[in-house]
Amino acid sequence: MKLVLILSFLLLIGIPLCIYYSYFGKNGISGSTQDWSNFSNYFYSFSAFCNLILFAILTYSIHRYNLSNDDATQKREVMLERPVISFYLNRSEGVFFIHNVGKGSAINVIIKSDLQADGKWEYAYIWYSILAGQIGEKMSWTGNSMEICATYSDSLGNDYISYMDDNVLRLIDCSDEKSKKKHSDEFKKATWPSSGEPTWRTPFG
Repeated sequence: MKLVLILSFLLLIGIPLCIYYSYFGKNGISGSTQDWSNFSNYFYSFSAFCNLILFAILTYSIHRYNLSNDDATQKREVMLERPVISFYLNRSEGVFFIHNVGKGSAINVIIKSDLQADGKWEYAYIWYSILAGQIGEKMSWTGNSMEICATYSDSLGNDYISYMDDNVLRLIDCSDEKSKKKHSDEFKKATWPSSGEPTWRTPFG
């Protein structure tokens, strides 16, 4: 940005000098006070015009920067307050529990597990909500689960996916194309249907 302003300034200052020299420089440097006065008036007028253009460019650049900064701040706030559904294995019982480790409530949480060879999930359950920091019920059907995924939303309607296999959890922000591209395989599998309609449950039920 600074370099652009410097180059713009040099260009706008150089243009009048080149124009003036091309028309009047063939006669050499004038010793007339009147000629220098005319040059001063010409150069001052052009400089004032250039200052106006530079001011407009600077104002527009600051406006763009403020908009970009506001968008980044808003996105950061959403990320900090979003829900994050995680799964942890209780080794003594040999099954997984649901845990919202984020700072926002997760809404309409659908948990699917045990992906079958036919491209369908064997189990699917749905919760109205899981509050921030809340540990949900024991998922007794996950004793032999190798893959588990959760699709859910936050209070603003943003959609997320938590996908776990090989004990590695990935969080996908469905409104972020980079996030979906990075985990394209997991995103695709999370949309695959279950063998039956998801069964409604309640936390700690």
